[in-house]
Amino acid sequence: MSADDVPTGVPADDLPRSPSGRVPRWVLDEAERRRTQAPTWSPNGSWPPPPAPRPYAPPAAPQPWPGEQRAPRNRRLVPLLVSLLLAAPLGLQVWRWVDAHPDLASIGESLLASPDELRAQAGPPPGLGEADAPIGAPPAVDPLGGAYAFSETQAVDGSQVPVAWSPCRPIRYVVNPVGAPEGFAASVTGVLAEVTAATGLVFVDGGATDEPVTSERDAYQPDRYGERWAPVLLGFADETSEPVLAGDVAGVGGPAWVSGADDVRVYVSGAVVLDTETLADPTLPDGTPSWLSTLRHEVAHVIGLDHVDDPSQLMNPEMSAAVTTFQAGDRAGLAALGRGVCAPDL
Repeated sequence: MSADDVPTGVPADDLPRSPSGRVPRWVLDEAERRRTQAPTWSPNGSWPPPPAPRPYAPPAAPQPWPGEQRAPRNRRLVPLLVSLLLAAPLGLQVWRWVDAHPDLASIGESLLASPDELRAQAGPPPGLGEADAPIGAPPAVDPLGGAYAFSETQAVDGSQVPVAWSPCRPIRYVVNPVGAPEGFAASVTGVLAEVTAATGLVFVDGGATDEPVTSERDAYQPDRYGERWAPVLLGFADETSEPVLAGDVAGVGGPAWVSGADDVRVYVSGAVVLDTETLADPTLPDGTPSWLSTLRHEVAHVIGLDHVDDPSQLMNPEMSAAVTTFQAGDRAGLAALGRGVCAPDL
């Protein structure tokens, strides 16, 4: 018997056999080795056994790009609150400025303005040239001597009074000589002397200026006139630069006002623009140029008088060769405008 065979009396199994029915020795050895190292049973009988299932883990959330990383909500809240606290005083200052200067600029204009524009919008240092009491006094006139009207009125201490210039400081003025007739500056000085006599307001000559003559101008121009309200501007123009002069309009004039902390409005600047076409008009019967009465009329607008229907007064909107100077009603209105309130806060 071969050493590699075993007797045929071995119990039947599924081992491979030789044609004679014998099982080779190497088959028996391999079967014994597999029997002593049998694997653990698995439900599906597979070999090798399947890997044990892993516990479930949700998929990771997508990560933002580095520039898009966000802090936890509670970490964002603290810087936001700090920013609001720091911004509160600035917001209060902005609100106070807007409340004190409603006539100068809107909030949107202020936010978009340059530093120079913001400086111009803020106005000059208050009280420049302001005395403790009126520096002049209007004359005593008959308040019923003729018709007059004010451009604007307001309530002060329970009484309705005209908006006026501060009588406690002088009114500065400048003249643009471009296009003006010879002697125009002297005529301006003469007319303002008449207004001083009628109002008590004092005028100071600021000399010549190259500021373009227009009624649409800023009341505060620190780069041109320094840290004070812009002086009253007087000069000639045509309808190209001042469209309101189109047609038969001989001139325009008016003041600019601001309000103080007590909401009382005060005139601080103004302009008189005469139409160059009036230079070609014939002189009046007394030999004076026709534009001189227009100058008086427009200066009265700057002081605060409005038009009246009475044709006997200079403030009637229709020019008349018979009325070229201030009349009783005009003087009564001018006297009232000389009794304005002082404005040390402007």
